[in-house]
Amino acid sequence: MDDIIPVNQEMVLPRHLPYVSYSEGKGNSHVKTIARDDTALQTPPPMETQRRIGPDEIDTAIQSIVDQIVVLEPEPSKLIVVGVANGGVPFGQILAKRLSERYGSEIPLGQVNITFHRDDLGQNSVLPEKFRTSLPVEPDGHIVILADDVIFSGRSVRAALAELFDLGRPDSVRLAILFDRGSRRLPIQPDVIGFQENVDASQRVKVLLDPTNASRNEISLSSK
Repeated sequence: MDDIIPVNQEMVLPRHLPYVSYSEGKGNSHVKTIARDDTALQTPPPMETQRRIGPDEIDTAIQSIVDQIVVLEPEPSKLIVVGVANGGVPFGQILAKRLSERYGSEIPLGQVNITFHRDDLGQNSVLPEKFRTSLPVEPDGHIVILADDVIFSGRSVRAALAELFDLGRPDSVRLAILFDRGSRRLPIQPDVIGFQENVDASQRVKVLLDPTNASRNEISLSSK
């Protein structure tokens, strides 16, 4: 019979099948215990953090970004800050607050959802409803500070610009980036940057920003 396994033949079940045990008693002399290989089910080791940037360094970098924006745009009357969902949203919130304090007048804040302008839409899930595109005013005639936490290839920024220009025609757009990791694949460069360094493609840059508690802010670089 095709389903009888010789005693001396080893066999490992696929990892999605349960353990199967056969006795070698009378009438079963040609089958043996079969075990499943569970090595693939073991918990993978945690990512090794190779560098950590803490809240003090991040605060200094954000202050530098604010200073750079004020030099570029000394008149705030037409400014609006727009965060790129989702990582650019908390960064945009922090930036709008700090700019409002610096200028002495409130800088409007909005956000753009880039999901349907991405060129890798099939590889990424749709963002939650809280990250839907929402602008405080029409972009026409305004100067937009487009804020994102990390820039890599430039594709997210391209998608954000497409979403923004679907809604109107700003006078100009300034790109503010907290962490520029290099390796651009599109001709897109930030106007203002907090941190800039070339990070290998094998590494992951993770940004955690809390607009209500700066002591929790952190940027970590780790192996994927």
